Amino acid sequence: MDEAAAYTVQHVTDRYGRVTQVLERLFAAGHLPLRLRQMSVLEIGAGPAPGLYAARDFYADVGLWAETTDHQVPFRPVTRTHGLDRGEAWGHFLHSLSERLITLRSEIPTSPGALPFRTEYSNLDDFSVAREHVRALDHAAELISMEFERVGEPITDGTARRFAEEDGVARPSAYDLVIASNFLTAEDSVGRFERELRRLASSLTPGGLLIVMGAASGNKYSRIWAALRTLMRGTGLTEIKGFEEPITANSNPEWAKAIRRQRQEILDELRDIDALPTEVTGLRETDGFPPFRALIWKNQRAVGR
Repeated sequence: MDEAAAYTVQHVTDRYGRVTQVLERLFAAGHLPLRLRQMSVLEIGAGPAPGLYAARDFYADVGLWAETTDHQVPFRPVTRTHGLDRGEAWGHFLHSLSERLITLRSEIPTSPGALPFRTEYSNLDDFSVAREHVRALDHAAELISMEFERVGEPITDGTARRFAEEDGVARPSAYDLVIASNFLTAEDSVGRFERELRRLASSLTPGGLLIVMGAASGNKYSRIWAALRTLMRGTGLTEIKGFEEPITANSNPEWAKAIRRQRQEILDELRDIDALPTEVTGLRETDGFPPFRALIWKNQRAVGR
């Protein structure tokens, strides 16, 4: 649990800001997907899920902007936020944080899935969005069959499956945004997860985005980004231009000041109860935010291909 606390103090607000910066750029360039019915986000290596919270809040802010400026831009806010992480502590953390946010903001989520209350998936090894969707449909169909049998009106497996498809399931067959923030950190990570990365690339809705973020400097990361670009060239996705240079993290001075203040407040609270993890004992309010890289691919494949 100490490791989870240390990671959260060091990174959650900083990476929330980074994801927000990337979404702002994508929105300004006209690449951010806007949906009329469902808007789903998946974060890989989610941990405290800064990408999920940032995406949820950003879309809510865009909706408020459209409403207050009388822009006729009909779209749905984020309706599903799913995280993938094998860390056992994060499910409890997300539940507590989302409940706390609802209390602090005195608001009811626009959709039951708009805030993460658990880690939806636990392992990237052999992970498949399509397979998880099919499993969810199979489970829903089984429950429907059992319910009909309970009242003495059995139905065929095909009918139960059709009812399940009509009702829909929580796990989608594709996501509008897939975010991997500081996940590919080992030099062999692209090769190790080649099959899974290809599957993620094929798990985007039309116009959906795969956003990969990480460190901006170091030969190791240069090789990771080069390997990732080579892999993605064979997926049929289109790399979004305008992100070739490193990005200054939390470049807005007021935003950076607020993040540093929040980080220091958390450190002080943990120190007061003698619960400060050793990993963050040297962290200071004045510490800066290193630049980062963002590599982004868009599903512009023709429907049906």
